Amino acid sequence: MSVLATGSYTVRSLKDKSIVGRFIQEDRSLQPKPIFALPADFPQADNLRFEKQDDGTYRITARGAAVTHRRDLLFADIIDIEEEGSNNKLWKLMRQFRRGENVHTIVLANEQEKGWSVPAPIGDWPFGPQVAVTSLTVGPNYDEAELFIISPA
Repeated sequence: MSVLATGSYTVRSLKDKSIVGRFIQEDRSLQPKPIFALPADFPQADNLRFEKQDDGTYRITARGAAVTHRRDLLFADIIDIEEEGSNNKLWKLMRQFRRGENVHTIVLANEQEKGWSVPAPIGDWPFGPQVAVTSLTVGPNYDEAELFIISPA
């Protein structure tokens, strides 16, 4: 497990150094906003805020909205309503020492076999693919798409 202090961090995919965050232009609805793997040189990329909980899990937010998953994809939940008995907005960071400094897998607190993954780019999108929440490779040899570099902002 990893121990990060509460604060703002830049999250990059080990696979292609893409930056995890919300796209700069979004609709104005209160619908959940997709979290993308934005190109490494993307201007105005987001930092994510990690809030350490007493049990060692983290609540992660993007521009103030809780990061959650729906239909195996990562979203920022604009209306932060916690469903009773659910902790789909809590994450565990698992440090992957063998893969480098600050390299982690980010897994669901209640289903640690599932975690963040950057899928292959989709066609000619001007920004990267939406980050997925999928069953991860059995460690310690995780696929690079499942590994993230978490650095202080």
